[in-house]
Amino acid sequence: MLTATSVEPSSAGLSARGSPWRRVGYVAVEAPPRASAWDSRGLSATLAVPSRFNGPLESGQGGYCSGLVAGFVAGAAEVSLRRPVQLDTPLRISPQGDGSARVFDDDALVAEARPAAAFSIEVPAPVSLDEARSAAKRYRGLSTGLFSRCFVCGRARP
Repeated sequence: MLTATSVEPSSAGLSARGSPWRRVGYVAVEAPPRASAWDSRGLSATLAVPSRFNGPLESGQGGYCSGLVAGFVAGAAEVSLRRPVQLDTPLRISPQGDGSARVFDDDALVAEARPAAAFSIEVPAPVSLDEARSAAKRYRGLSTGLFSRCFVCGRARP
């Protein structure tokens, strides 16, 4: 249940270049296409990370949350989490004039994203299904504790 406040594109000062609505993970975000920086005049967006995307039991999984926040920056982004991301809590997105964005829980800074230099990376070939199943059997993560229900590595997830 990630949300963005409902703002008409024309009242938000957004350009008419195609649809200003973008889908970022589970967040409907009012912003121009990712290829260019967004015009934030009059825009007040919020997002809330659903509890199923937890890392530690009471906060968002860092990679997932960073990916959501990176979606508010045009192009490649560098994200810094400044504190645990609260789950099921509306967080305010504050676009900055330099193309960066900040995320706040009330007045507390939760995360910052800024444009980063473009990069390329060679992605390794995927493992086979049999290799993945074999590796899963050897995974030693705990089935109880702080990360037991982590969205990425939790062994106690349903």
